[in-house]
Amino acid sequence: PGNQVLNSSELSNLQAVLGFDSVKQVSDVVEACLFLVDRFLFESCTSTQVKDHLEMSSLDISPLHIKIFTEFWEVFISTNVVSQLQGEVLGPRRLEMIRWSLSLNLATTSVFHQKDPCVTLDIDVNSRLCERSTGQKETETLTLEFSQKELSRFFSDIEVIQRQLDEISQSNNTG
Repeated sequence: PGNQVLNSSELSNLQAVLGFDSVKQVSDVVEACLFLVDRFLFESCTSTQVKDHLEMSSLDISPLHIKIFTEFWEVFISTNVVSQLQGEVLGPRRLEMIRWSLSLNLATTSVFHQKDPCVTLDIDVNSRLCERSTGQKETETLTLEFSQKELSRFFSDIEVIQRQLDEISQSNNTG
């Protein structure tokens, strides 16, 4: 419920207007559209690129829907909404803060003098959709605990993700 873009009343109204069989179908369409907008914003796509992405996708989108979405994107671009939203997070959650601590267990009940370093990360994420609908911040804390090996793997994965983002950013700047 906190992750919904539209409340149940709005979903029901949209279901009636669009003639869908269920509110779940409407919710799925809204989520898919949000995903596409978020992706196209991230990639700084032109309307032609949006059309090409949709035509080549495996989603089986009708030509009429591709045309409508492409025209929507053209208006989106022409009104500078894209440039205004590029600094915003459209997803349901936004990273607020990371706190960390290091623990070193010098002994356990089963093994004496075992050094077992452990890092704890507390990550606060803000529910953007709840903030938009109620005006109040709803922050959730995720706690992650890593051994030395797990932390090393985590940072390796983060570095891979960063390289991929850099490559995407470079290809968007050159294309």
